[in-house]
Amino acid sequence: MRKSNCGVLGIALAGCALAGANAFAQLDDNFDSYAVGSGLSGQGGWSIWYSGGSDAAISDVHANSPGNSLRLLPGSDMIFEFSGITDGKWTYRAMTYMPSTSTGDAYLILMNGYGSGFDNWSMQIRFGGTDLVVESQWGLEATSLVTDQWVEFRAEIDLDDMLDLGFEVGSLDLFYNGVQFADDLIWIDNTSTGGSLNIANTDLYNDSCTEFFVDDISLLPGGCASDVNGDTISDILDFLDFLDSFGNCENQPAPCGTTVEADYNGDTIVDILDFLDFLDAFGTGC
Repeated sequence: MRKSNCGVLGIALAGCALAGANAFAQLDDNFDSYAVGSGLSGQGGWSIWYSGGSDAAISDVHANSPGNSLRLLPGSDMIFEFSGITDGKWTYRAMTYMPSTSTGDAYLILMNGYGSGFDNWSMQIRFGGTDLVVESQWGLEATSLVTDQWVEFRAEIDLDDMLDLGFEVGSLDLFYNGVQFADDLIWIDNTSTGGSLNIANTDLYNDSCTEFFVDDISLLPGGCASDVNGDTISDILDFLDFLDSFGNCENQPAPCGTTVEADYNGDTIVDILDFLDFLDAFGTGC
């Protein structure tokens, strides 16, 4: 890869409307099914950037969900390609871990075109181990980097959004550590200009960072993390469905749930952290 030049209950009751999207995840990988020390390329649909780059290794040194994560070293350039994503709302998530001993830059990238002569970037997020910022290039929207702990990065994508421009351009909202640091970025023109309404791939790229870890990465349909029942609306029914599942499953291993999966944070155990994470997502809204 080459870099492109009110109270909780009140909020819960308020809810928010969403448009529909395709009903299946395109990516949902926790790296736990791969052998520790193995290269990621050739496993689970992952490959190295088409014109060259280095592999990344499966590691058990740090993991958000037991027991593996992906360790990116300088030059690691891992690609997962998507197909047929040309409309709807999508949520991209990745748990990230930057050791305090690391310096240099690593990147999470989403592209709307990929392949020789067709490369086009929609999202390029720099995780700066030296200056301790998480930055959206090239608009320079940024927030503070957290080290030595797992932190969620999330991108909410709406490929149908017109952004009051009179035609569909797609939009992108960015979150890190529960903080929204970018709003209504234009999907087709955010990083590279002249892009298309398409999600072509994600690229996990380490340019110069000593080491950088990623776990529990996904691209899921639906633009709202609190739409747990999948009916394309985030409302009191989602709150009640999650509460019901959580009540039946607390302190039990995943999978467990009635109407929805109660292991909201994906760490394989249902506990108070799942409840708090759901409340945070519900309070943030759509």
